[in-house]
Formats: sequence, structure tokens, C-alpha cells
Amino acid sequence: DTEGDDVVVIGVAKDVVSGLVYDGKRPHIFLPTSPGARHARALLVRGRSIADIRQDLLQATLRTVEANPLAFSILSLDEALALQTYPMIIASWIGLLLSGIALALSVSGLYGVVTYGLSQRVKEIGIRIALGATPAAITRLVMMQAGRLVAIGSGVGLLVSFSALGILAAIVPLQNVSILNLGAFAAGTVVIAVASALAALLPSRAATRIDPAHSLRS
Repeated sequence: DTEGDDVVVIGVAKDVVSGLVYDGKRPHIFLPTSPGARHARALLVRGRSIADIRQDLLQATLRTVEANPLAFSILSLDEALALQTYPMIIASWIGLLLSGIALALSVSGLYGVVTYGLSQRVKEIGIRIALGATPAAITRLVMMQAGRLVAIGSGVGLLVSFSALGILAAIVPLQNVSILNLGAFAAGTVVIAVASALAALLPSRAATRIDPAHSLRS
């Protein structure tokens, strides 16, 4: 319509991603071309074998149209895909680094909170041990209290994350790329749970070694 051309459709091809991979499949038209034609801006070449699409052979073929070797740039589909996904890969590595720092801070913070909480409950734990509480029961008590903190924090974090990403998905529609990845959220929750359990394990083990006589005298 914009160029005033009349075209005759002679066939329909399968849907393809002709632009950016995260833009998805869009309407696309293939036009015949010839040397010097204004439609000859990009050529998609498929050979009968790998040897047919070697770069030197393609350059030799293209030189029959244009002698300047810099007139055409040859790029494989794998390289084109790598160029498109490279920014997303870099962003994912940066996100992984930042999440690792956040995980380390949260683990150290949980360790500090649990340790401080135990220091305020020495008498209570001493009384429990004096009344017959086993080391396993004391460990389970401390771990359950730490788990409650982690569950509340994880629930709030997941709620905020899903809400923010839901709004982002509505504003920026992407194809072939999932913004809300349930597998990633599940894996992240498991990692946080394991790290939190390890952070609370050391203080809980220390709580089992409290001397009830000493704690009651103090």
C-alpha cells in the first residue's frame, strides 16, 4: 500500500519469526528480486547441504552481483539468534549476581535474628531442657520459628513479585519469552528455604547446649 505495488500471491509459507525473537511471529511477505532491484535488501539462503552455504561460496556468488566484498554481510541464523539473545543472557547473569548478593544478605540477617532471639530466650530454653525437652525438640522449636519468618517473608516477596511482573507483562507483551516463569519462582523458593534452614541450623544446635542450671541461676 505504501509503495503502490500490486502483488500476486502464489503461495503461503509457514509462520516464521522474521524480526526479533521476542517479538514473535508477525505477518511477512516474500518478494521476488533480481540484481539491482529495490527489494534486494536481505536474502535468506538455504543450501542442499552444509557445503553449499559456506561463506566463501556465498561471497563468490554475491560478487557476480556486486564486486565490492563489503556490499553484503553474511550472517548465519545461529549467529543472528546469539546476537539477539546476548543482551538477555547478560541481564540474566547480572540478575543472578544481584540475587546471590541478596541471598547472602538475607541468610546473614536471618542468622543474626535467630541468634539474637535465642539470646533473649536462654531462660525459657533452660526451663524447657530442665523439664525434659530433648535436643531434637529444641532444634525443631528454633527451626520452626525461623521457618515462620521465612514463610512470611517469602509469601510477601512472591505476592509483590507476581503483581509487579503481571503489570509488566501487560505493558510489555513479549513472545517466546516468559516473564512469569513458575519454574524459576519455585526453584528460587527452594533455594531460599534451603539457605534459611542452614542459617538457622547453627543457632538451633547452640541452643541444645544451653546448661539449664546456669541459665536458671542467671
